[in-house]
Amino acid sequence: MKRSVFLTYGIVSIDIIIAFMMLGSMSNDWYLTFLSFQKYTLNFLFAIAGLYLSAYFFANRMEKVIKKEGYLVSIIIGIIGLFLILICGILSGSLVGVWEGISNVNNDYTYANVIEDYIQNPMLLILVFGFIPTFLTGGFLGYLIKRN
Repeated sequence: MKRSVFLTYGIVSIDIIIAFMMLGSMSNDWYLTFLSFQKYTLNFLFAIAGLYLSAYFFANRMEKVIKKEGYLVSIIIGIIGLFLILICGILSGSLVGVWEGISNVNNDYTYANVIEDYIQNPMLLILVFGFIPTFLTGGFLGYLIKRN
């Protein structure tokens, strides 16, 4: 495994831990948070798998670009790359729910409602709450890849 992929996997793991801690602290009840993990296990598993698969893909691409550029550009590339990894993880996790939503389509519940409920809303919430951790760890990732 390349060093950049190893570093990216580490940063993605740290971001997953931060996300679970943020979710638990916002709910004020860790037991209910644990129950929600059990309820949406398949969504979380697909999202985590999507995060690591896209991390492998983007880490190799980021390393090629970062090796040619300076430190400032490497930090920006790390931030952009980590946001792309996050978006791929969101899409892979929310597509599990899309299949469930498509089966419920009728006259009152349309395909537009499915897209809004299962893709648009999770994307917005995760990007809003995950912006600062992703921004910080993405910059750190770019720096680490450049330094190594």
